Amino acid sequence: MRVKVDRIDELADGSRVILDYKSGDPNERDWQTDRPAEPQVPLYAIRGRGPLGAAAFARVRNGGSGFRGIAAAEGILPRVKAAERPLAEQVEEWRRVLARLAEEFREGDARVDPRDGPKTCETCHLAPLCRIREAEADQWA
Repeated sequence: MRVKVDRIDELADGSRVILDYKSGDPNERDWQTDRPAEPQVPLYAIRGRGPLGAAAFARVRNGGSGFRGIAAAEGILPRVKAAERPLAEQVEEWRRVLARLAEEFREGDARVDPRDGPKTCETCHLAPLCRIREAEADQWA
């Protein structure tokens, strides 16, 4: 798979800072699930070499720019807190999650399983093509 990271900086200690530019309002907490909503930054982190100093979304928009992410220590990026566990452990968790998702995709796993359950259906405009109602009917049959 070829990926293109928006920005990678190298800190004085040799660790990397990975940034993914966004104009919306992304949330780094989505990276902590078994089905990340915006997996670009975790994907960039697992493909990189060397230690990770920080991984973040860089919000670029009028009146609301800033960073949202995780860092190895306080002060690497403005208003980005230090991770609760070593970033090397977080990267290994991302590797496990993303490898499982890639394997499911490769195997053709097409289960009807919206990532956010019924909340996903509230904003979906593809209801005529969706199999969620069919799956629910099968569940009760």
